[in-house]
Amino acid sequence: MKLWEVLPEFANALEQQLRKDDIKWGDTWLKRTRKGQEERTIATFNDYFDGYIHAGHPINWLAVAGCALICWYREQHSEIWTE
Repeated sequence: MKLWEVLPEFANALEQQLRKDDIKWGDTWLKRTRKGQEERTIATFNDYFDGYIHAGHPINWLAVAGCALICWYREQHSEIWTE
C-alpha cells in the first residue's frame, strides 16, 4: 500500500472538515498577516497537543491538515497577503 493511494479518501474527509470550519470561521484565514498565520498555527497545534498530553483528547488530524493547507496555500500565493 502506498500513502498516495488513500489521498481520495483523505481529500473527501478533509473537504468535509473544511466545510464545517467555513461555517464556523468563514474567510478569516484570508485576513491574517503572514506572522499572524504562523503564530496562530503554532498556538493551535500547541493547544491540540496539550489537550492530548494533559487531558487525553484525541488530536483532530483533519483540523491539523486544514491548518497546514492554509499555510501551504498562502506560501504558494503570496498575492493574498495583506501586509
